[in-house]
Amino acid sequence: MSIRLLALALVAGVSLAHAAPPPESVPPTEKNAAASENVDVDAMARAKDVDSNTSAAHDRAPPAGAAPGGTAAPAPRPTPLAPPDAARQRLAAGCETNATSLLDAAEKGDYAAATKDFDAKMRSALPVPKFKQAWESLAQFGALQARGQSHASENEGYVAITIPLIFERANLYAQVACGSDGLIAGFYVKPLAVPGS
Repeated sequence: MSIRLLALALVAGVSLAHAAPPPESVPPTEKNAAASENVDVDAMARAKDVDSNTSAAHDRAPPAGAAPGGTAAPAPRPTPLAPPDAARQRLAAGCETNATSLLDAAEKGDYAAATKDFDAKMRSALPVPKFKQAWESLAQFGALQARGQSHASENEGYVAITIPLIFERANLYAQVACGSDGLIAGFYVKPLAVPGS
């Protein structure tokens, strides 16, 4: 299925995203005192997932498609960007800017601005009213508390930017895909899977 056909989909289930490993602990000094005051979004997500998964771990059935031994067959993953040439680097930077603008505008409720960088197919598949309805449906997860570190990958000729979204009651991720023209060709939000759960 081409990523161009993907529109905003709120899907309950397992995703392939993994939280970044925790940063090494460094004692605060004058040089990094400001950095120590920043919120560690990944730590927040891991702590929330550990709390919710320990109580629900015994109530869950194995996921559909799981192998008889209890392990699921690995699905193909997008490849990280290869050593970037100048054009790929510019495309990834532009796509990250578009993804950030989309999320910033959506958080403010400016849905026309959020969809301004959509390509023609995305504009027809996800017009402003549909985008508004889909984004507002995320309120079921509570308020958006923070965003995690964005990660770029390449899949089927598209650059995809994945951004963890930490809500009060769930950890999700947004993925924004851009075509070679730099316009947004795909966007969706899915649950963020916890490694080892």
